[in-house]
Amino acid sequence: EWTALVFSPCLNNYVGSVTKWKQGRRQASGRTRHLGGNQVHYLRLNIPTSAEVLRGFGTKKSDEEVTCFRDIKPGAPHHYLVVPTKHVGDCKSLNKQHVPLVEKMVETGKKILQKNNVLDLSDVRFGFHWPPFCSVSHLHLHVLAPASQMGLMSSLFYRLNSYWFVTADQLIQHLNSKGEAN
Repeated sequence: EWTALVFSPCLNNYVGSVTKWKQGRRQASGRTRHLGGNQVHYLRLNIPTSAEVLRGFGTKKSDEEVTCFRDIKPGAPHHYLVVPTKHVGDCKSLNKQHVPLVEKMVETGKKILQKNNVLDLSDVRFGFHWPPFCSVSHLHLHVLAPASQMGLMSSLFYRLNSYWFVTADQLIQHLNSKGEAN
């Protein structure tokens, strides 16, 4: 199964995974195509070599469950995205069973920060955009550090206690209170 990750040149950002392609299609992993003015990078997910496939995206860490790479429009000196390798919808589609995945995403974010000599985890922001304020329908954790060095626009986009951004801790608390229903 192939997933197309779309990067918009006008937004200069990852704007989503637009479609899934059957393995029989003639798209190769790591290839770039253009679709409506957007660059489309075809990646084969759910394979052990996803780190090699994502090398062009500045992949920092990858395993069978999650992949971490730099945001191409960083909101802080260190801005990474941690995404599940298997498709998971946005925050609203999650339930209590997804708590271990969210925790794994946070742990991966912490490891990548430590690997990049960010040791003060008190000045870090881990969070998700809350629908409908997310441009991507694939779960992705924003890891930003140091949060005190975010610019004005980033401070708004990744604002604590807002309608559009929730911290990883808030999401985990929400999922635990939600129970198995969903």
